[in-house]
Amino acid sequence: MNMTSKPFEMNSMSSSISKEFRSSMESLRFQFPAAFNFLSQVENSNEGFAIMTSVNAHFYYKDSYLAHIKPSINSLLFSPKFHVQIAENTIDRHELIFTDVFRRLTKCSSGKEESWVRFNTDDSIDIMKGVPLEFFSNLQSEIIKIHKNKIGT
Repeated sequence: MNMTSKPFEMNSMSSSISKEFRSSMESLRFQFPAAFNFLSQVENSNEGFAIMTSVNAHFYYKDSYLAHIKPSINSLLFSPKFHVQIAENTIDRHELIFTDVFRRLTKCSSGKEESWVRFNTDDSIDIMKGVPLEFFSNLQSEIIKIHKNKIGT
């Protein structure tokens, strides 16, 4: 994996979304509203979240790279492996959320995973249609809490 980074000022925490990703995002608006809302909230975040895109997205919190996100009509695929490079002045901290946070947030009362999640053998995670709207806000809350406890910010 190439560990080089591309220029991006993380202090500004502004997302940068390509036309191609914007088109993919817009296709989710009516097909998978929970995913569209999550990506829109991250794009417009004032809490330190950001996404940087070309075809797919890198998901950041403050100076931490967390996941590579690939949207489709039926799912958002979260992968711990970044594509090519992460933003300048960021650190690969995907281990903060993979896979423990996802497993904790996707357990139903019986202790099994919910039907709207799939844990793949390559450590990626599909969050599929049917996911409750609150899952993504719970994910963001967990990221803030874990980042503060483990990183200090």
